[in-house]
Amino acid sequence: MLNKSKLYSRRKMIFNVTIPVLFSFEMLLSFSVVFFLLNTSTANPLYNNFVYSLFSAVLCPIILHAAYTVLYIMCGRYFTRSVKDNEWNYIKSKNLIHYTNHLSGDVVKENKVTGIIQLHGNSSFRSNYSMKRGESGDKFVWFHLCDERNENEPYFPSFKNAHLLENGPRTYKVIIPASELQRENVYIRPWDKAIVVKGNYEGRASIETSFNWFDDRKYYRHCIVPINAFFLMFYVSYRQLTGAAKDKKLKLNAAVD
Repeated sequence: MLNKSKLYSRRKMIFNVTIPVLFSFEMLLSFSVVFFLLNTSTANPLYNNFVYSLFSAVLCPIILHAAYTVLYIMCGRYFTRSVKDNEWNYIKSKNLIHYTNHLSGDVVKENKVTGIIQLHGNSSFRSNYSMKRGESGDKFVWFHLCDERNENEPYFPSFKNAHLLENGPRTYKVIIPASELQRENVYIRPWDKAIVVKGNYEGRASIETSFNWFDDRKYYRHCIVPINAFFLMFYVSYRQLTGAAKDKKLKLNAAVD
């Protein structure tokens, strides 16, 4: 039987080899469809052309997206998990960044005086779509790890995956030192390094109301959807939709009670 370290190494090797192969195969299929349509002889039956085109352009990419998602889950790279020793040793010396619209004026004023803030965890199934099913209903505060070159800016893949499709910037940017956290409450989402804190957060923080967003020159040129987010989008959308349905059901049940 493989020990955990060897099993992890083997999974990592499979992941690193298979993902480029899947992506290359999907690109090859897409180009084959274009080539086929441009070079189809009028002597070929229309039905066969349609079936081949439909399979290549629709069914194969869907199958590949599903395979990519399953591979992410099997290799432990999709669901949020507790941080490992080496990850925590790195994270605890960094800043974490949280964007929100839900701070009152009194909280902001008090923070200017005390330097302390309380952030309440979100128990929304939709927001916690990356948590494992048994944990999705617990309270969590989501953060972005800071950029390696600028401790007051977020690690961009995490920032982009969380906020790219929002209509406008959040109102507040909250920066906290990760050293304020208890390790047992800290989780990480492996595929974009988002940091999740279980429960509420109360501790040191600075609040900014003027900060970079996607429409700023600093980030504008980086707003291309990454490959991993592209392949995972169907499963992410499914988890968010089912999460939103659960949230709505809980609200209805609470109203009845």
